[in-house]
Amino acid sequence: MIHEWDSNLLAGVIDGLGHGEPAQQAALAAQLYVQSHYDLPLDKLFCGVSRACRGTRGVVMALAHFESPTAMTLANLGNIEMRPWTGAERLSIIVQRGILGGHEDHWSVQQLRWNPGWTLVLHSDGLRTHWQWSDFPGLEREPPQVVANKLLSILAKEDDDATILAVNN
Repeated sequence: MIHEWDSNLLAGVIDGLGHGEPAQQAALAAQLYVQSHYDLPLDKLFCGVSRACRGTRGVVMALAHFESPTAMTLANLGNIEMRPWTGAERLSIIVQRGILGGHEDHWSVQQLRWNPGWTLVLHSDGLRTHWQWSDFPGLEREPPQVVANKLLSILAKEDDDATILAVNN
């Protein structure tokens, strides 16, 4: 999902646990909550999604809130991969495993400096996770749709659904 307002951009990937209609119901509950409350701080969004997904299988989720061209807040819980391309710079992203919708109430929220020339990829576990930007020379210079399509075509697992979102702000 992507939502833009004022000078803000919220980008995220939500994945319902399991397959079929129960997974879809969980993901839709989370998506509806985020779409209705997009302007809340990320910790409040995660708390609300956790409540909205109680009684479902639950979801895993990663959200990136770009407050300006040079500032980003990331939050995640579960196995959504977050891969920034930052050139020679290193961004240390905290990954917190768990499920929203159960009794998990510990998610990671980080405020990071951002460069408008960088690219962020978020993807579900339907893509293989053992990849690096260096595996795809020059991909970081491509538009986000090209980045997502290329990664999906090469890294998608045959036996799982996949969601991928590429953002450069």
